[in-house]
Formats: sequence, C-alpha cells, structure tokens
Amino acid sequence: MPDRETLQKHVYLFDTMSEKLGHDMQQHTLDGDVSIDALTNAVVRCSQCGHADDCAAKLNAARNLSQPPAYCQNKALFKTL
Repeated sequence: MPDRETLQKHVYLFDTMSEKLGHDMQQHTLDGDVSIDALTNAVVRCSQCGHADDCAAKLNAARNLSQPPAYCQNKALFKTL
C-alpha cells in the first residue's frame, strides 16, 4: 500500500485530471455512475503509475484536456463517464 504522502499526491492528480477532462467525480458518485470503491481503486492505480511527474506537468500546462495521456492508468474509467 502506498504511503500517505504518495496517496495525497495521487488524489490530487486524479482529481485534477478528472476536472480537466470535465468530470465532477462527486456528482458522478451521487448519480451512481461511479462507486466510492471505484474511486479508491482509481487513486491506487494512479499511485502505481510511473509517470506522475509528466502527468503533473501536463495538468499544470493545460486549461482543459480532451482525453487523458496514453499512459493514464484510469483512461478506461474516464472513457466510461
């Protein structure tokens, strides 16, 4: 299991990626589109990615994104929303 600092970093990356892709994950959860367990698993997948620095740079440089980077461990989740 990743340590607290790593998880916090990846919660931020996942949340920012979601927002830049136009997804309100809180609303998706309330609407039943995604479960809390699925969000937890998404953050864990994100924390296992070796591209965190590149991801952070892309997120910082972009106002919005039309799709996640090819290496994104959560691209299948984002595609279903």
